[in-house]
Amino acid sequence: MLRKIILKQKNMKKMLNVFMALVLVIFCSGCSNIFAVYTLVNSAKEFIEIGDIKSAISRLESAYELDKCNYEVQYLLIDSYLREKRCEDAIPYAISILKLEKSEAATYRLVGETYMCTANDIYKDEIYPLQKDNSEIDKRVQNKYIYNLTKANESLNQYYNLSPHTEEASEIVETIQKNNEKLDNFKRVTRW
Repeated sequence: MLRKIILKQKNMKKMLNVFMALVLVIFCSGCSNIFAVYTLVNSAKEFIEIGDIKSAISRLESAYELDKCNYEVQYLLIDSYLREKRCEDAIPYAISILKLEKSEAATYRLVGETYMCTANDIYKDEIYPLQKDNSEIDKRVQNKYIYNLTKANESLNQYYNLSPHTEEASEIVETIQKNNEKLDNFKRVTRW
């Protein structure tokens, strides 16, 4: 009987040691990811400073793969994509970042700029050429344009609500008004 108790205690100790080893492995792998993300972000910031945005994007995409919940990685990715005029690439991160950091005013401004950039690309690439030729514009394209301008205004309004006394507040209000005019004109012209 005593022997069974001693064996159970030894087995418990072995199980505890295995469990502790697993915890240590998991903890260490998490630490290495944190360090790798930190290193990649710092490298990306250096590339941004010297104007090598493509290299910065590459580092940030790698960092994102390691940590999809890192606010700074997503913010810098959106900003870098916008600098490279890759608006469509920034959209998934713009959607995701709002789930991470809803109270940050700068986030809403960046998200608004992303949607505005995407709307401008849609207009320039898909709508304007058709309008110029007096061709009909596909409803899907119309909806995409209206959606992006509307989302831009929502985000810019949120930015303004969080930071109404900043230097760029009047610029934001003016941008929102211009976007509303674009929407009204577009809806009138397309009879949307």
